[in-house]
Amino acid sequence: TENKKQAAEPAKPAKPQFRQLSEIEQIEAERLFEVAIKARSMGRLQTGFKLMVDTCRQIIEKFPGSAYAFKAKRLLRDMPKRFWPRYKITEEEVDLGNFK
Repeated sequence: TENKKQAAEPAKPAKPQFRQLSEIEQIEAERLFEVAIKARSMGRLQTGFKLMVDTCRQIIEKFPGSAYAFKAKRLLRDMPKRFWPRYKITEEEVDLGNFK
């Protein structure tokens, strides 16, 4: 009966494997991500999303494959699409790979 219970449970999706950052990289990535989050809030107040976009791109470039790069791509992806042309955001740039 124990085997039947296990077989009935759906397989849990594998957790994404992100690149591990050093302690210093972790601190810097976290700081930049906080800037991006605050900039997103300011962008919603019609000051524009330039600071958020620039900061997200910096995170993606400096920490590729990390959880912070994933979060930065998600922030860019969540920005209203009507703003994408203004900041030249492409589908490739915000591709989350298998981690959607």
